[in-house]
Amino acid sequence: MIRSVLNKVPKVSVIIPNYNHAPYLKQRIDSVLTQTFQDIEIIILDDASTDNSHEVIQAYLSDSRVSFHPNKTNSGSPFIQWNRGVQLARGEYVWIAESDDYCTKDFLATMVPLLDMHANVGLAYCQSWRVDSDGNREGNMEWWTAELDTRRWNAGFINQGRRECADYMLWKNTIPNASAVLLRKKTYWEAGGAQLDMRLSGDWLTWVRMLMVSDVAFSSQCLNHFRFHASSVRETTELPKSHEELWRVRHFISSNCRLSRPIRRKLAIQAVNEWLVRFRTALPSERKKKAFRAFVSLLQFFIAAPVTAIKTFKRRRHAK
Repeated sequence: MIRSVLNKVPKVSVIIPNYNHAPYLKQRIDSVLTQTFQDIEIIILDDASTDNSHEVIQAYLSDSRVSFHPNKTNSGSPFIQWNRGVQLARGEYVWIAESDDYCTKDFLATMVPLLDMHANVGLAYCQSWRVDSDGNREGNMEWWTAELDTRRWNAGFINQGRRECADYMLWKNTIPNASAVLLRKKTYWEAGGAQLDMRLSGDWLTWVRMLMVSDVAFSSQCLNHFRFHASSVRETTELPKSHEELWRVRHFISSNCRLSRPIRRKLAIQAVNEWLVRFRTALPSERKKKAFRAFVSLLQFFIAAPVTAIKTFKRRRHAK
C-alpha cells in the first residue's frame, strides 16, 4: 500500500523555475502547497542563483511532494528551464509557476476542470492581478487586452486555437503571464515545447504553437498574482530584440492561419511603419546592423501584401 501511494502519478506537475528570486520564493512555494487541489508534485528548478535561494528551498525538501533540481551553471534562458521542467514532470497537466509570482488557494481547483471537461483544450488560463515588488495590487490585467476588446475578457470562454491566434494573439500576447496557465503536457510536446532562442516572446510563441493543435480556455476569475519588478526579464530585455521576436511570432501566425486580405494589409503597413521609425531613430553607427535585422522581418510581410507594403514604404520615406 505504501509503495502504491509513493508511486502514484500526480494529476498536476507544478514547475517552479527560479533564478535569484529568494525574496519571493517562500510566498510562491507556500501558495502552491496550500492549494485546495492536492493531487500534485512540485518540481523546483534553480538556474545557478547567486542569492540565498537554495537556503529558502532547502526548508521545503522534507515534503515528499517536492523535488529540487539545481543547475551548476546558468542556462541563459528561462525557456531551457521550461523544457527541462516539463521533461521531469510526471503529471498529465503542467503548471509553470514562476518563482516571483503567487496565487490564490483555488487556482488549481478552478483550472483543472477546464482541461478535464474539454479534451480539445491544450491550455487554460485565468485573469491576473498585477502586483508590485512588495505584493501590493495595482489592478488586474484587463487593461492589457482592452485595446483589442473591452468586453471579451470580462467573462470566461473557450475558443478554437487557430481562431484565437488569428483574431487576438496575432496582435499581442493575450496570455501575458505563464503563472496563470495550466497546460496539457501532451499538447506542449506536440507543439515542440518552448523555443530556446527567444528571450522575451518565447512564452507567446509557445502558446501560439500549442493553439495550432488545440483550443484555449479562459477563466475571468483573478486567481494569479503577476509581479512586476525591475529585475524581471521583460524589464531587462533590449527593445530591438523584443521587436524582432514580436514579428517572428506574427509571421508564424500569418503563415499558419487564414488571415483576411485587410488583416494582411494592416500587418504589412505596420511592419513598414515600425521599420522606418527604428531606422530613423537609430544612431548612425548602429543603422546598418539594425536596419538589416529589422528588414528581414519586414520582407516577410512584403510577401503577405506586397503592393500595400511598397506603397506605404514609398509614402513614409518621402514624408517630412
